[in-house]
Amino acid sequence: MFGVDKLKTKNIAPSGNIQCLLYVPWRFDMLGGVDVVVDYLWRGLNSCKGMGVAIAMQSWTKTGLQSDLEGRVFLSLNMPEPLGESMLMKFRYIMTLLRRMPELNRNLRFHGVEIVNAHSPTLNIFPLALLKKLRVWTGEIYLSFHGADVEGLKNNKWLWRFVASETNGVSSCSEMLAKNISKAGVFNGLDVEVIHNGIDYDRFCKSEPLGDEGSNIVGPYILNVGNYIPRKGQDDLLYAFSLIQKSWPCCSLVFAGGHDNGVWLRSLKEKCKDLGLGDCVYFFEDQSQSQIANLMRNAEMLVHVARHEPFGLVIIEAGATGLPVVATEVGGIPEIINDADFGLLVPPGDTRALADAIDKLLKSPDLRRSLGENLKRRVIEGFSVNNMVSRYKKFLGLSD
Repeated sequence: MFGVDKLKTKNIAPSGNIQCLLYVPWRFDMLGGVDVVVDYLWRGLNSCKGMGVAIAMQSWTKTGLQSDLEGRVFLSLNMPEPLGESMLMKFRYIMTLLRRMPELNRNLRFHGVEIVNAHSPTLNIFPLALLKKLRVWTGEIYLSFHGADVEGLKNNKWLWRFVASETNGVSSCSEMLAKNISKAGVFNGLDVEVIHNGIDYDRFCKSEPLGDEGSNIVGPYILNVGNYIPRKGQDDLLYAFSLIQKSWPCCSLVFAGGHDNGVWLRSLKEKCKDLGLGDCVYFFEDQSQSQIANLMRNAEMLVHVARHEPFGLVIIEAGATGLPVVATEVGGIPEIINDADFGLLVPPGDTRALADAIDKLLKSPDLRRSLGENLKRRVIEGFSVNNMVSRYKKFLGLSD
């Protein structure tokens, strides 16, 4: 993964107030789904007259404002997260907090920040809540959950309850996730607003020539897009593909995803060898959004085999390009594919059912065309970026 520094950023002088910060607790790199959502949201909110919006990110070294070639504005913040339960760790955190709080306060006040919308929030947000509790900063805090972040609510509940006491609103990207947030019992008294992720149809579908790797794909191919981590279930897809590969010897299987730490990717490549699939399976790493769009445009289908999935942004991306989808019936995916006319759903971990669904689509070009067209219509009508931005404006109390 490359960070925002690889997006060719440069320092810029502040110009006017930053009314709203969209905060992510990592380096922004546009390779993960949350970064893509934040990017769409940044563009949409910037369309409001008089609205100053920046993307804030956790950084231990960078300070001030930067911008990139596409005009995104970034503000680096250092909001430390509690480091553990031992007395030594607590002491270190308190000392770090005392050093960083004045700088955080100066940044917020200097830029005139009124709203912080934290995406995939962690307890990094605690210093912000503390500033608000002390009435040093009088802005508003909104938390937007996207998946694995909800698991963090189970730890340090007293700190999360403190954050909740200073939180103005909570949102999630799916109804399933909203239920899990409510079950955590942290945000009692706050309703969870469900705001489905959206896609900028025109922007995503803009073509860009494939690189050398893409040009080497042999024959028609099945596509899987997702970070190389165990919960994405790529090993199940490899096994399912091995069950039908002899019936479709000209068909290839293409994976595209973020490298992560490389451990899962290495195990997938070893599994390919064990299953005798080495010559017809391709692994691409860290592809841009436009390259993903091109891979989707030329694929026979998208197969999404996640074992857990809070929403499934890649499914609406496939829908935008008219690509039919086979997916596991988990998390927020049935909220997108809520009818058999929009795609084929299979139980997670059932590799036989997965192989049968893939085989069914390969045998029927008419079914592939029908599912792709239906899903495209559903995505355009129900999961547009304009709809998502409109919902966020209401959630954040902003007006055009």
